[in-house]
Amino acid sequence: MLKKSTILISLFALSLASTRAQQKFTRNPKPASSFTIANYYDVRDSSHLNFNSKKDYLDAHAGLLASWPGLRINDAGSGLPAWNMAAFGFLDAKDAQQAPFTVNPSLWRQARLNYIPGIFKIADSLYQARGFGLANSTFIQGKTGWILIDPLESSVTARAAFDSLLSVLTSKNIPHTNKISAVIFTHSHIDHYGGILGIRDYLLANAGIYAPAGFLDHAISENTIAGNVMGRRATYMYGSLLQADTVRMVDAGLGKRIASGKSGILANTVSINNGILHPARLTIDSIAVECWSTPGAEAPSEMMFYFPSFKAICASEEVTHTMHNVYSLRGAKVRDALAWSKFIDSTLDRYGNVARVIFASHHWPVTGSSDIKRLLVAQRDLYRYMHDQSMRMANQGNTPLVIAQKITLPESLDTVWANRGYYGTLSHNSKSVYNYYLGWFDGNPANLNPLPPQAAAAKYVEFTGGAAATLGKAFTSFSNGEYRWAAMVLNHLVFANPDYTEARLLLADTYEQLGYQAESAPWRNFYLTGAQELRFKNETTALAKNNVYPENEVMNTMPLDQYLDFMAIHLVPDLKTNYNFNFNIRFNNPGADTSTMIVSLENNAIHYKILKEVPAAVKYDATIYLPQDTMNVIITRGPVTGKKSMLDAVAKGVATIRGDADKWYRFIGMLEEFKFWFNIVAPQ
Repeated sequence: MLKKSTILISLFALSLASTRAQQKFTRNPKPASSFTIANYYDVRDSSHLNFNSKKDYLDAHAGLLASWPGLRINDAGSGLPAWNMAAFGFLDAKDAQQAPFTVNPSLWRQARLNYIPGIFKIADSLYQARGFGLANSTFIQGKTGWILIDPLESSVTARAAFDSLLSVLTSKNIPHTNKISAVIFTHSHIDHYGGILGIRDYLLANAGIYAPAGFLDHAISENTIAGNVMGRRATYMYGSLLQADTVRMVDAGLGKRIASGKSGILANTVSINNGILHPARLTIDSIAVECWSTPGAEAPSEMMFYFPSFKAICASEEVTHTMHNVYSLRGAKVRDALAWSKFIDSTLDRYGNVARVIFASHHWPVTGSSDIKRLLVAQRDLYRYMHDQSMRMANQGNTPLVIAQKITLPESLDTVWANRGYYGTLSHNSKSVYNYYLGWFDGNPANLNPLPPQAAAAKYVEFTGGAAATLGKAFTSFSNGEYRWAAMVLNHLVFANPDYTEARLLLADTYEQLGYQAESAPWRNFYLTGAQELRFKNETTALAKNNVYPENEVMNTMPLDQYLDFMAIHLVPDLKTNYNFNFNIRFNNPGADTSTMIVSLENNAIHYKILKEVPAAVKYDATIYLPQDTMNVIITRGPVTGKKSMLDAVAKGVATIRGDADKWYRFIGMLEEFKFWFNIVAPQ
């Protein structure tokens, strides 16, 4: 008997009466094609995926004290929603158990599991707020206040999560305090620390802040040196610009989506650098906890911990209900899959037989010794397998694209829902393992110095007979369901002819079908955001632009060396002139670092020294006293706005230039502003 998917494709082939000339190229979202519907049935009817299992749904609802499916939190600054779970109401409809053809059935399942916002009781005195941001906030009642684990990514949602906890406990007459005695940052990603300023008013004066070693440096550096490009790519990865509905945004894999609003950071007061063989044994507000560092796996600075009194493992983000990223599509340093597997293995050895619950910074807890061990084993072997098999094939001479096509999980790992590729994928993770060891070059000399995309695209289109001929061939491939190939061809056509409307719209239709088929939420979001920007050329609404990565307020807290490194990457070189400048820069606003910054420009490269005392013999072109906020504008807003800000500060008497002011203003003129809304699916 023919499979349903085969019948659908055959019927589609027989009914293909339309030609490219008859095809209507429009901006509107399209329905799922017969090929996408066939893929849908292949996933839904897969013999080894148990869609009838209710265990994860039961676990995800366990301990629920109160839920707000219509949760909407407005940002005080813009008045726009910083968080809007109500937009995902379609996941809670009566017919929501049946995925629409425009969503991979496996991803639809995950999207529904991530649509349970509320306050949960994990154990006595141990609670979790889920669905207030991409991550979870966990609260433990100590002797004098709450121990807060991970205050989300946005100040406004972090405060809402804590206020909701207090409100629920009050309504149920559960005794509690409204003070926070300690904060634990599990790791250096913004969705786990960025909301800290929103709950600062609740912190006790002596509140300790605990984090893994290197936390502050990694948290800040990740959001500065590559912060602009990472933030822009994050709008694709997290579907920030997409409307929530069944043909666009349904989930982010780890959670619903990224909250917007302002984010910030506080320096930790205690650093954890212990390995699991000798974990740091601490007592935090009367609660015993054993902490161990897991650097270089899911984050460069991360830790896991165990609460003996609750028999609870906090897995941070090392163990979740998805295959995670060895490389994040928003951009990040490649992670160590082998170390990741070993950290999980050590946790299993030490705590697997004693733990009764495991909770993480995303998703829902798992209870019971056998289920905990089953989860740890599955995730341990997942990262080990992708590491070992990627490098086995690499050592046979296979290149990243070939490895990604060949590698397949064994059924024993593939059937575990927590190993499915809702966030990471086996495809891009295997490429990332290769890159971790061997870098970007695949060994083929043709790839040593290829033409850049726009120049190569023009050549490809010329070779295929010109723009019209290329479009016709691409349409044939699209009509045959060859979406990956059609995307490659049409991408060349768009880069060669960015204003070719038919090419843009057909590529958008192609990305759309690839997005509908994707099990990975980031893949779906990349494809569908790409489709939207091809159709509308970045004509996004104010509401959409508000819903991007949180506005990061870390510049005033950055260590001076990172601050000056950040300034240096804004320099536009003058290739004809070798300026030699030497400035003495000092912040003069209250609370700022009073160190002297000796900033030099030579050979179009910025160098600096940070000193408490300046040698008298050092000569400067100018000494500049200014508030740090003025310097922030100079660095980030470009020469026109930067110079105006400096002139205004001098006119108001809050900034002073002693020496050659012209050289200082010339230097300011060499610092460019990073434009956030640069093109991704079209040339710059």
